[in-house]
Amino acid sequence: MGSCSDARRPARPALTFLAAALIWISGPAPGRAETVTLNATDGDLALTGELRAFDGRFYQIETEFGLMTVAGDRVYCSGAACPGDAETTGFTVSADQTYGRVLLPALVEAFAARQGLPLRRVEHAPQHVVYELGSDDTRRHFPVTLHLAGSAEAFADLAVGRAEMALVSRFPTDSEALFISDAGYGDLASPAQRMLLGVDALAVVVANGAPAQAVSGAPVGAELPGDLTARLAARLVPRPGGPPEVHVAVDPADLVPLFGPDLTDGTAIRHNDGWSVQSAVRDSRSRVGLIPAAALHAGRVLPLVGSCGLALAPDRGSLLTGDYPALIPALAYLPDRRLPRDMIGFISFLQSDEARRVMARAGVAHPDPGETVDVPLAGRLLAALAHPGTLAEPDVYRDLARTLVGARRLGLAFRAGPEASFDAVLSDLALESLTEAVASGTVPADGLILGVFGGDAERLLAERIAAGVGEAADGKRPAIHDFGAALPVACPEDPGAARLNARVEVWVQG
Repeated sequence: MGSCSDARRPARPALTFLAAALIWISGPAPGRAETVTLNATDGDLALTGELRAFDGRFYQIETEFGLMTVAGDRVYCSGAACPGDAETTGFTVSADQTYGRVLLPALVEAFAARQGLPLRRVEHAPQHVVYELGSDDTRRHFPVTLHLAGSAEAFADLAVGRAEMALVSRFPTDSEALFISDAGYGDLASPAQRMLLGVDALAVVVANGAPAQAVSGAPVGAELPGDLTARLAARLVPRPGGPPEVHVAVDPADLVPLFGPDLTDGTAIRHNDGWSVQSAVRDSRSRVGLIPAAALHAGRVLPLVGSCGLALAPDRGSLLTGDYPALIPALAYLPDRRLPRDMIGFISFLQSDEARRVMARAGVAHPDPGETVDVPLAGRLLAALAHPGTLAEPDVYRDLARTLVGARRLGLAFRAGPEASFDAVLSDLALESLTEAVASGTVPADGLILGVFGGDAERLLAERIAAGVGEAADGKRPAIHDFGAALPVACPEDPGAARLNARVEVWVQG
């Protein structure tokens, strides 16, 4: 993945991830290929070469005649690297609680239905669930094992070979990435081993009828001193009874990227899932909960209100555009090793429209250029006018008014960031979705507008987006408009607001 200054169209991360999986599933990775022989079932032909890939139906082998693709039902394979039917042994996904409780089971169940395979769930323990796909009467029969723990344990499972995939809510720490690399399982920063499925958000919840109306001050993610309880208490609208009792349904280690390393001194009460937090909050109006927004089923979500009055809520629109400050990524990681062949279908399914619909029902948002979002233009304009130091020039506001009248903002998030950072990875996924939509005609290239809110880095990012769209649309590039600080997302003087406000928005006319 290139940096944001790279004006070339980026490699498509989802296809890179799938292509790498094909190689790992088929056998040794490039540089470690082994020789196999494909013998025709009628005995008339035999091909010998290095096995490059096997997707369950076709072999690809490098022979003296070049790279050849051979239908698997017309040959039988001999050699140590042959996948063979005996390797249809299922796979294990280790997931953290954020995505392992609801999203992952829903994806496995939808995957089984797509394959036309009956499914049976066996729960050995709350953290250990096995899905039996197929039966003795079906063509395929294999287990999918789910290990539900925290992100740290999921990465550890990859490092020791206990899982073929980790589904987690954060990027690995340097020590976790080094542990996996030292174990010989590759570089987790590589797009070939990482896929961003979508995002959820961290929501602050209280009981219905609780006196607190909003969370005030800087957005979540600001650099405030003290533990988690103090951070939240400092932002709650003042009320009698003192600071609240804070309950969390997220591994504290997974919250560090949102709150910083000095997260908590143990005063927050930990629960296994969002349901338990909401039950605890419901029982007392003096309690506050931190849960993934997708887990909300009772209680009331508190918006995050900045010092200038701009409110940010974890709704679908703010997840799609990245305008909510406490997003939780859904990241899938593969180890760089030979994987069971049953993984290929599941990895391919994760990148399908059907899987995205499953994720949307589970509250996880995937960049969607086909969906438009409501934008509180008036509130953002008033926030800019209230802070003369951040105002754009009058000509910018005139250009903004002329350009965006009658236009709709697409559900895409673009923010400049270091390579492999969350902002960069989310921007890559958004660009992939946008170029696919333009190429298919779902989004008209002629009507696209790129609004640059920021400086040089955001302008370079917009140029990169325009280049990608141009490649997908026979050279038709969207217009780029520089709007500077005209429409802040968060109150400009609040800590953490600079990152949210520096962005590229995609709008479409008509």
